[in-house]
Amino acid sequence: MKSLEDTIKDQNRSLRNLLMKLAEDLRNSHQRCASNDAKGDTKSKEELIEQVRQLEAEIQHYNEIVAQLEEENRQFKNNLIQKKSDISQALGALKRSDMDISNLSQNIEGMVQERDQHVKEIAMLNEELQNNKQELKQLIKLHDELEEAFKDQKVTLEKTNQELQEKEAQMDILPPVELNGPEELKQEIERTRRQVFTKEKQILDLKSKLEHMQDNVKQFQEGFRKKELDIKRRDEKIDELHKKLKQADRKSVFSEAYTEESYTTSNTSDIDIVREGHLADKYEETVQENKTLKDTIAKLEQQLQEQNSNHEDMKVKMKHASDERIAQLEAELKELKDENIEYDEDNRHLSQQLEAMVGEIEILQREHKQLQSEKVQCMNEISKMEREYDDAVCNKDQAINHLSEQMKLAKEAQDVIKAEATAFKRHSVELESERDKLYAENLKLAAEVEELEVELNTAVNTTDGNCRSLQEKLERLECTVKEKENELDNACRELEKIQKYLEQCECKKHQGQSDEIIRLTSENKMFTEKIRALQDELARYKARLDNCPCADIKRNIPEASGCCGLLKLQAENTRLTDDKVKHEKTVKELQDELCQKNYIIFSLEECVDKTNKILADCEREIKELHCHRECLKKDFATVKVELEKKNYEIAAHKADKEALQEQVHTLIEMNQQLGKDNMQYAKQDQVRCEIEKKIMCLCEDYNTLLKDFNARDEELDKIKEQFEVLQKCCKTPFIHKEEFKRLKTASKEIRTIFSSQSKKTSFRTEAKIPECTKCLDALVDNTGSRKIDCKLLEQKNNSLSTEVIIMKKFVHDILIDNNNLKQGILNLLTTVIDKLKVLEGHGTICPSTVEIVARALTALEKKLKESAKPSCCPIPKCTCMKEICMSYSRKSCAESDSDPDPKPKSTMCAAPREICNCEEESLTCDCSMEDRPMHEPVMIRDLCACEVVL
Repeated sequence: MKSLEDTIKDQNRSLRNLLMKLAEDLRNSHQRCASNDAKGDTKSKEELIEQVRQLEAEIQHYNEIVAQLEEENRQFKNNLIQKKSDISQALGALKRSDMDISNLSQNIEGMVQERDQHVKEIAMLNEELQNNKQELKQLIKLHDELEEAFKDQKVTLEKTNQELQEKEAQMDILPPVELNGPEELKQEIERTRRQVFTKEKQILDLKSKLEHMQDNVKQFQEGFRKKELDIKRRDEKIDELHKKLKQADRKSVFSEAYTEESYTTSNTSDIDIVREGHLADKYEETVQENKTLKDTIAKLEQQLQEQNSNHEDMKVKMKHASDERIAQLEAELKELKDENIEYDEDNRHLSQQLEAMVGEIEILQREHKQLQSEKVQCMNEISKMEREYDDAVCNKDQAINHLSEQMKLAKEAQDVIKAEATAFKRHSVELESERDKLYAENLKLAAEVEELEVELNTAVNTTDGNCRSLQEKLERLECTVKEKENELDNACRELEKIQKYLEQCECKKHQGQSDEIIRLTSENKMFTEKIRALQDELARYKARLDNCPCADIKRNIPEASGCCGLLKLQAENTRLTDDKVKHEKTVKELQDELCQKNYIIFSLEECVDKTNKILADCEREIKELHCHRECLKKDFATVKVELEKKNYEIAAHKADKEALQEQVHTLIEMNQQLGKDNMQYAKQDQVRCEIEKKIMCLCEDYNTLLKDFNARDEELDKIKEQFEVLQKCCKTPFIHKEEFKRLKTASKEIRTIFSSQSKKTSFRTEAKIPECTKCLDALVDNTGSRKIDCKLLEQKNNSLSTEVIIMKKFVHDILIDNNNLKQGILNLLTTVIDKLKVLEGHGTICPSTVEIVARALTALEKKLKESAKPSCCPIPKCTCMKEICMSYSRKSCAESDSDPDPKPKSTMCAAPREICNCEEESLTCDCSMEDRPMHEPVMIRDLCACEVVL
């Protein structure tokens, strides 16, 4: 645009110089004519005619120059129209890119929403993992409880075996017991019933435990079913997400295809314009952005596929693990049921065999005495251990308090250092970002300065060339003018004389036409009277001659003299009439030439006025550009100063950064030393923990001993009661040998039963333990893999979130650049429209050219609309170009009635963008630019609806 403006300015300057020279030449010629008239110089008619012919030739030459200027003006107007069409095409391309960017931003928002949904689903999966972990912990606790119960059962079985062996030995040693009557038998029967009752209670407790285990298994099965249902629901959600992704891919593909079709269907001139102007860079940037967005969409699809595959694998693993766990629990239930049945049978046998276990009282009394002595010894040892433990605990508490204080101080110092490090990192990041921004701004300003320098150089070169050519033309014209000044002076003198004569003729015509007629009639009468008098005198002379004798001699002389006088008079009369006719013809010709010259001068004056106005506008624009350039220079100087300041600040920040880095290195060394100290303290803590564990084990042993002691006390009380009963029985006669043998055989049978039962239980529990450990290991591995997958998914989500933020920033920058380009293009359009209005106000533009321009604009707009139409729905139309035609053409009504393609009102479409009611109101607004003032900037809201929607 700047080169075109330079050419316009050069043409206007050349016109102004030519017209000024013409005006000066005319003034000089008038002055010279006036001076020559004062001197009284005259020339012949032939010279005047030659001068008039020369003037006609010069006038024709100037008419040719005017025609050339008109042709140049037309070419300039055509160039303006072409530039306007190019700008409109560029606007269409920009609007298409805006639509593509808006579609891409919508797709990005959809991807962000899908990412948020995936994050929520991952959180749900994490919650489920935590629930599964809790369930695993509960199962592990149950497994531990079962193992503890098994150990307790083992211990009880071993104790019972020992007691049976001791009782058998006592039975071998003891003499036979004799019962005293049926009362003692009844008492023994009651005791045995009580023992049976206690055993039945134990059996009921075991049954309740089994039922509780069955309920837990049922709850686990119900939870597993619920999990399966949840997994199915998630699968359905994932399928829906896949469908949405496919739809988004189709939309993106559709938008890409639409953009490609729109760009291919648009004219090659559109692409050339975009590449030639400042819009080429933006066009390439938008294409690259579309490619990057495609790549990101493909990456997101791959990540979704990977997440789905991982989710399916996890689901299969969970199903497999849950199925195995359910099968194991069912097998355990069956085994427990079998064990319950066996326990019932064993209890029956035991209830029958416990009737023969009465002769163990004395051994138990001895054991009681031994236990009491052992208890006293244990109490003494425990008191010693407690004292030692208290002393060790006090010493360690003091050391721990001292270490904790040191740790607190170290942690506080470490927190302060970390806060300073984080602040320094943030500050350094901010400084780096500011430095990058300043470098980018510096590069932009340097590029703009280079462009301005190139444009200035080109403008200077063009102006120098034009000035040289104009100087050469001026020199030639001055030479020709100097040669023709004399001719013009002479012609001007003759023209002034002719003007005076014409003025006299006009005065005679207007003032004294009647006086001239009267004068001529009077002269005619005088001449007729003279002729009559002369005729009378001739008659007298003839009569005298006839009467005179010498008439014959002198007759020929008067006749010859009278004939000569008449002939002279007739010749003078004819000469005067011929001169009069010639003068009238010349006067008419000169009047016609004067009218033509006055008309030419009037048209030239109008052209001069118009060119002066255009030149004033151009000078004003030049001044504005000069001011803008000076402002840019000032801004550039200020930016340079600011850049220097920033460089100094960067150097200072670098120095501060180096100092802070040294501090950070020292802090890192301090942290390393603190880490070493922490390792030492951790080792000491480990030793302390081991000691505490040993103390806890001793406490647990002490508690178990107390429990055993209490149980033994209770058993001794029972034994005392039995002993008293046996003492009563001892007074009766002894037991026979047969009864003693029976008791011995019964004790042997009981011992064999207990030994077999202990072997069975130990074998079963030992067989179950490795299976349970395998299940636990598998579950732990699954939880570990699930944790790893969750961490990977979180990392992917974090990376995706950062990429989405970067894309949003990039799209925001592109939208800002597009808005700036729109404002610049709209300002250019306003200047073009103002110039066209100025030309229209002066009336130099023909209505036919205006109609041609309007038709070209309508055709261009139709092409833009057809190229911008998507394949899914129509774009809303508008009547703005019809209004422009009506404003520029004088026959608006006829054109609006005879329009073969009437444009309906704006119809809304479902895609590519939904328009609200407020935008519908803006669509029906007037798009004409006539009511707007000359220098009012065109805002985006003042544009017509088609430009906004495109």
